[in-house]
Amino acid sequence: MLVDGVRIGYLPGPLAHGIALTSGEQHPCRTQLWAEPFQGSLRVVGWVADGDKAPHWPHSPGNPPAITPQDQRAQRQEAVSSLVSETLQGSDRARAAQFQAGMVNGHHYLELIEPIKNLKRQGRLEEALELTYQAIQGAEQDRDGREPAPAYTIEAAIILRKLGRRDEEIQVLERWLALCPTSHRESSKAFERLSKIKGQ
Repeated sequence: MLVDGVRIGYLPGPLAHGIALTSGEQHPCRTQLWAEPFQGSLRVVGWVADGDKAPHWPHSPGNPPAITPQDQRAQRQEAVSSLVSETLQGSDRARAAQFQAGMVNGHHYLELIEPIKNLKRQGRLEEALELTYQAIQGAEQDRDGREPAPAYTIEAAIILRKLGRRDEEIQVLERWLALCPTSHRESSKAFERLSKIKGQ
């Protein structure tokens, strides 16, 4: 993608194939770029609209996008918390009850993803592990006969590996597998990870 002759990026493969340009052919588009200084350089995010008509952009000077990783993480956290809050207070009582099942200590397990990652970045592994177990409990309560969301179990296993707590790592993986339907167990990351641990 070129703006005033300067390459600013590439289109994702499926989109590029959909436009089906031949070599050397040009295709008009509109771009919107946002930039912010970050760690001694300039971090840029942007949007591309097909064609040359003025598009409706998702951001404006009064509503800029999150550009830095920290701001993007905060934006994701805010979006998840808003989703949980709106769903719990919404008119769809069945959906609200489903979300309520995933709540532990006043938080839905989906809201714990970013806090867990943040604690890990800070090296606060014990606190991250505590939140991960809380998320595992919420995922188990919300499973409705299916396997619980596996990401939290794998996250706990990774943290436990870093802490050198092999027996507890085995326990958390076995805990997930015990709640997983038999047909899905052997294809799961938890099964694969457990098999490697026990094979060592």
